[in-house]
Parts: sequence; C-alpha cells; structure tokens
Amino acid sequence: MTTASYDIVARICMVSSLLLFVTFFLFVLIYVIRFTRADTLKQVQALALDLPEQGGGA
Repeated sequence: MTTASYDIVARICMVSSLLLFVTFFLFVLIYVIRFTRADTLKQVQALALDLPEQGGGA
C-alpha cells in the first residue's frame, strides 16, 4: 500500500468517525430536547433505569 492510498484511507476513516460522532451527539441532543418537561424526563429516566416511579403511591 502506498503512502498516498494510506493517507486517503486514513482521511476517510477520520471523516466518517467525525460524522458518526456528530450524528450520535445530535440524536442524543434531540432526544433530550424532546422531553423538556421535567415530569416527562423523570419518567423516561425512571424507565431507563428500571426504577419505580416516585410520587403519590406507597
């Protein structure tokens, strides 16, 4: 493999990694913004952690 082709492969890998990171970051940001209300966010957190919901009950 020549140096030029190695540089091309390295550049493609770097760009694709950056795009993947940005995509995941935006996905998480949109997911959190979607649940801006504190009640909804707490319910989603409790579901994700498999915790009993806090409020009113026993």
